Amino acid sequence: MKTTVKILICVSLILLGCTKKNLDEKTAAELIIKEYQYPRAVSYDVFCGDPAHARKIIEAGLEEKGLVKVDLKRRIIDSDKPFIHFTESAMPYLMQTPEEDKKYKIQKIKIAEENFDSITNILGTSSDKLIIVEYTVTRKLNAFAPLWPDLQNKMKRKAYFVLSDKGWEPTDAKNAEFINLRGNL
Repeated sequence: MKTTVKILICVSLILLGCTKKNLDEKTAAELIIKEYQYPRAVSYDVFCGDPAHARKIIEAGLEEKGLVKVDLKRRIIDSDKPFIHFTESAMPYLMQTPEEDKKYKIQKIKIAEENFDSITNILGTSSDKLIIVEYTVTRKLNAFAPLWPDLQNKMKRKAYFVLSDKGWEPTDAKNAEFINLRGNL
């Protein structure tokens, strides 16, 4: 009786170990959301001291919307001051900007919020230890989005996962290519 129980336990563990190799959609989605920290902000750098950026802001209609003020008339003594000033209405879109960027009058702004949408495909490779997951993200654009005219509402992305002792773990594309070429870890 004891040997039968031991055999059943061993068979169960082997079966559980085999099923761990498959990466299901739910697990892949959870790993992608955790690894890439969805939802996340899509940022854009506004060069407040650059007249070309000031023109772009005006053309995007952001001054008319009351989000920015553009200082077109400046005196020579004001040459170190920015052209672009953000209004109170723009505050929810302003992001933390590194001190180094602030020296050059750069302000990071949020132009969209990117969210995980769905998994479109899970591809196995020649190595059982590498999986490529294709998925889509959607972007909710805000009033500053015209500054990035080719920003898409929906995009396809890829994530790479490698099977380790801890289970499926995200890896970068370069590491994934190396693992796939070797065929094992």
